[in-house]
Amino acid sequence: MRILFFFILSMTTAYGQVNQKDIHKFEKYVNKLLTDSQKAPVANIFCYIENDSILVHKGFGHLNVKGDEVNKNSTFKIASITKMFTSTVILQMMEEDLIDLDAPVSRYLSDINYLQFDSLHLYQGKSYGNTITIRQLLQHRSGLGDIFIDTYETFVDHMKKHSQKEWTPEKLFEFYYKNEVNHMTHFQPDSGYYYTDVGYFLLGLTIEKVTKKSLAENYRERILDPLELTSTYFEYHEENPSKNKQASAYIGDWEITGNVNTSYDWGGGGLVSNTQDLSKFIHGLFDQKLFQKKETLEMMTEARSIGRKYGMGITTYSFNDRIYYGHGGFWGSLMAYDPIHNSTIILSINQVEPPFQEIKLIKKAVALVE
Repeated sequence: MRILFFFILSMTTAYGQVNQKDIHKFEKYVNKLLTDSQKAPVANIFCYIENDSILVHKGFGHLNVKGDEVNKNSTFKIASITKMFTSTVILQMMEEDLIDLDAPVSRYLSDINYLQFDSLHLYQGKSYGNTITIRQLLQHRSGLGDIFIDTYETFVDHMKKHSQKEWTPEKLFEFYYKNEVNHMTHFQPDSGYYYTDVGYFLLGLTIEKVTKKSLAENYRERILDPLELTSTYFEYHEENPSKNKQASAYIGDWEITGNVNTSYDWGGGGLVSNTQDLSKFIHGLFDQKLFQKKETLEMMTEARSIGRKYGMGITTYSFNDRIYYGHGGFWGSLMAYDPIHNSTIILSINQVEPPFQEIKLIKKAVALVE
């Protein structure tokens, strides 16, 4: 693959006193991050940076290893940004009195035998699986281990050996128990913070069980269609609704998008989207288009955890003394919104092991909206 240059197949609009030199400097910086390195290629980068004075909506590089031209509306795996969608649906259900956040999740899922609640959470010789609440799952305060973090090398090895495996919730929990992740618990429920996708698998199952509809149907009926997110879809569970192609994502030199079935992400990270749709989503969330009560959004964004300030499926970030709300994703994505200054930053580099520090890119994006 030849050295990658960005394609201006997008729009950059500036208003007022915004310095065009700053925008061009940023674009030049992003272009230099692209690399065809065999060790860790960065084939594409997507940016959506906006406030009341500026809009930078661009795609840089190539869409995939075939050299297809990038498009600003190209899609990518958003990974854990999906958790904001899952938590939004759960909180909508709370508003509809369909679930109680402080009820044990086992109340809703006890008849799913493969979950084995008596063995789900074993800590210091005691079982806590039947005490874990929906609220604790939302806030990553259940103490459950994680099949990706706690068994990372084992899981990646499994991916390589079974790259086209179609994952279901049942198969996810089969892996969970086979690798004794139920013994890799970190604390008693509600006594700490530990990030785990397993909790969001349980939340996804709760959504399906209570609504009697698939998780894909719930995302679409409750969020995607109302906000007109025309390029967002639940991969492997519904068709791509748009003609926008998906960008290649990498773990080092391993190209994932064309070679690995990532249905294991499910309710913790299974959505595909693009920067414009993610902007519509987070604006719709903060513009009160998804909840009946403003108190629900306040509850969602209230951070309990020390260190990583995490609410209910949403992270609080501090960039240059400004507060942003959003989430990051495993493949190198970030969605962040500052409601006070109406500033939006959405980035995706689609490389888990980039040869540069992502925080530098984030800081340069933040500088444009200050």
